[in-house]
Formats: sequence, C-alpha cells, structure tokens
Amino acid sequence: ISYGAIGSESVLPANQPGAFYFALFISSNPVGPFTFTGVYATNTATAGRIGPNGYVVFVPGWPGGTIMYYEVVGWSSNLGPIWNPGWLVNNLPAPANDPVWSGATTNSYFGLSGIVSGASEPNSSPPIGVALPLFGGTGLKGFNLAPVAQQVRLSVTKLGSSIGLSWTPSGGTLEWSPVVEPGVTWATAGTQNPTNIPVSSGAKFFRVAP
Repeated sequence: ISYGAIGSESVLPANQPGAFYFALFISSNPVGPFTFTGVYATNTATAGRIGPNGYVVFVPGWPGGTIMYYEVVGWSSNLGPIWNPGWLVNNLPAPANDPVWSGATTNSYFGLSGIVSGASEPNSSPPIGVALPLFGGTGLKGFNLAPVAQQVRLSVTKLGSSIGLSWTPSGGTLEWSPVVEPGVTWATAGTQNPTNIPVSSGAKFFRVAP
C-alpha cells in the first residue's frame, strides 16, 4: 500500500506502526451499501504492509462459511485514530470542500481499495468470520492513499471604503468573480495575505486557488 500524489507515491513507511490506520468494510452486495465492521489495522514495521501476516480476527456481521464483498479504507493518523463515517459519501471520498476535512493538513492522506469477495472460515467455534487472505491472490490488490485537499478558511473584515481579506492556511492566490456558475472565469486579485479590496458596486465572489 502506498501514499502520496499519483506519480510520486511512496510505500507505507517501515518502522512507523500507527502512522496510518485501516478499516474493514463488508456487504452482501457488490454495489453495497458497505458497513464498517469495527475491525481496524495499522501499518507494520514492514514497508508497504498492514497486518501482521496471518492475523485472524472475528469480524462482526460476517458469519462463518458466508461469501461477502469487502473493501479496506485507509487514512493517515493525523486525521484521528477513529473511523469517521463522514469521510465517505456513497462509498466515495467526501468532497474536498466538505467540513469533515476541516482538520486535514498538507500531510493528510485518505484512500479506498477496490472491492472483492471471499468466503469466511466455516469450521471455527465461535466462527472467526474471516480466515482468508484479504490481499493478494484473488483478494484485494494494493491501493494508494491520496493527499486530502486542505480546506481554506477565508475571512472578510469591513475597513472603511475597503474590505480586508485573509485566509488560512497561507499561500495560494486570491481570485474573484462577479458570478458563481459552471464555466466561470476567475480573475486574479493577488497573493498578498491579508489584502485589501476597494468596495465597489455589484457583487464579488472570492476564492483561494492553489
């Protein structure tokens, strides 16, 4: 398993267990809905791996001898150690502008594996739930945790005949447009943070571009 922007990925770091967390999801239907089983994992001392190898755990909701569809979600530990249901919307990562990512930093990562199926171990007592290799063979292939877009907070203050605009985190370019609609062209207002904009007639919408 890797993390980073496509084209510059790195495998999960070795000797840093706890730097990333993973959650197992299951469904009786290949198109979902998928349910979090309550089963967590983390990266191991072996680069690119989660586990450990041979890890067998009871999976609530997966009866012994039953075929289920499953997937794994992973995220960097700076997003928190506990699964947040808001991170997924219709089994896709939440939009970058969703408040659920308000705590994301430039070093935050999130990813979702593919979907495969398998039959759980039928002969254990109590049923283990899963005694099959989740990865490799007919199981899941490796996947990447992509950078989470950092949410920008834009603040506006009235300053006489001007308005003051500032944003966090710093960086990026302030842009504006008289309308917000598909295909709109945004004009550059500058990179100075904070910056003052003279008040004028008509509406102005502002955003911060990378």
